[in-house]
Amino acid sequence: MRSSKNDKNSGNVDGKGSKAGGSSFLDLEESDADSSHRYSDDIPILQRSDDAIPDPSKASGTTFDELVDRLLSQPMSKADMNFTEIFLCLYRKFAAPGILLSAILTRLEKTADDKSQHFLTRTSAQLRIVAVLTKWISTYPGDFASPHTSQQFNTFLEQISMEPAFSYAAHEMKKTLRSYVAEDDDTRWERTDPDVESDVDEIDESLGTTSLRSAANASKSTSHSSLTEERADLRHSEAVSVSSGEVSMFSGRPSGLHTVADYEIEAATMVPYRKRPLTKIIYHSCMDISDDDFADEITRIDWVMFSSVRVRDLIRDVSLSSNKKARCRSLVNVTRAISHFNHVACWVTNMILMRDKAKHRAQILEKFMRIAWKLRQLNNYNGLAAVMAGIQNTAVARLAQTQALISDDCRKQFMRLEILMGPRKSHFAYRLAWQNSPLPRIPYVPLSRRDLASAEEGSKTFIGSRINWAKFSLLGDVILPILATRGSSYDIPSRSIVRELILDSAIAVDDEELYARSLLLEQVGVLESKKRFFKW
Repeated sequence: MRSSKNDKNSGNVDGKGSKAGGSSFLDLEESDADSSHRYSDDIPILQRSDDAIPDPSKASGTTFDELVDRLLSQPMSKADMNFTEIFLCLYRKFAAPGILLSAILTRLEKTADDKSQHFLTRTSAQLRIVAVLTKWISTYPGDFASPHTSQQFNTFLEQISMEPAFSYAAHEMKKTLRSYVAEDDDTRWERTDPDVESDVDEIDESLGTTSLRSAANASKSTSHSSLTEERADLRHSEAVSVSSGEVSMFSGRPSGLHTVADYEIEAATMVPYRKRPLTKIIYHSCMDISDDDFADEITRIDWVMFSSVRVRDLIRDVSLSSNKKARCRSLVNVTRAISHFNHVACWVTNMILMRDKAKHRAQILEKFMRIAWKLRQLNNYNGLAAVMAGIQNTAVARLAQTQALISDDCRKQFMRLEILMGPRKSHFAYRLAWQNSPLPRIPYVPLSRRDLASAEEGSKTFIGSRINWAKFSLLGDVILPILATRGSSYDIPSRSIVRELILDSAIAVDDEELYARSLLLEQVGVLESKKRFFKW
């Protein structure tokens, strides 16, 4: 055990997912940072030589046209199916909503005009395009808040609503357009419609594709006469729309008890008050509550915090400048989630350091070790990391007398968690466990934010005049598992007593104060004496 004051750390994470102080579990700047070279002996020689050869296709980037074509094409692999999620989430980094909408509608019109294809083939392609539009507006309604884009989309919906094959999709999109489209952070994020309307030439040059000028000009026209010409034929294809399975995103907004807005409102009520001083009463109340109740309530709060954060908020958090962040209202949800993570870690440390006697500290320390195990069983990796950060804080780790009283079974169990969440090989154990954990689950958010920041800062959006899609693929590897978690939720009732203990306790947050308290409890070479109870 280290007793030096210079070695202490608080386990807190800052705005980029790093922590203050020395190295510990939450040190996201991994100690063996150059692990790719350290473990290069594990890579076969043939693979090393292949990886050393640059791929010309990747180096040249991708055009906007190619990405839109892939978005609307028939998916042939899992990567193609994931492409839609990644593209719709991240396309604002290189194109405005009006540009994308015009490009999609232009392709829809060309598909209807293509008489060389069989009627069923044309209808199937049209249904795929409509499915993409439905998914887009239901997932990111803020993209359609621009008056011009909204008017263009409304006109399109009025025309296809008369077609039996598209009538249900048009109805759902109209409902979303009326009820959920409003100006928000998505509306003014990165590439915006007003920017495109004011300077089309600049965007043409930056994206390096001749179709963007025509797409921007086409956005001023809402004529889709070719669809009207096929109206009679499409009436016979209603059965095809049911059996083809192409239109798979007609669900609209979330149908569960909570929407993202509901989670935001609930998360705002979970700000710590820190008004109840830590006393023996608090200690005994904590010991009397079961480990399951603590784990459940920590998970419930973490799920509310996590669900209040939109995926695009995470992207904005790592890509925008400080001035632009200040104008994003929804980033308060990211800040609140970070603050809660740090609060839980600090609360655990305070609770362990509260009692004077080593046997009492060992009892509550062992309790938190068991709670950490329960959090692992609930697949709450964020809460698990926060509790472990409090336990592994230097002010607690240096308490040799307290640590000696922990049972062997509990210690071995906790060592398994340390291996799981440890930074070795870029958190390989955690990443493997996360990928194989069933829903519902909560990711280790600080690590996800670090991965997003690395992908954002590690490469440019454009390679020359073409889009660097390899960068967006890296971002997609992080956001896809997060998007998948939104399909389920924890059904855990609220436990107000536990919530008050966590959020209302008056805890010390200063590293110096925590370490001073630790030295007062167990000084090096001095046996613990009967000290008066230390009231925080």
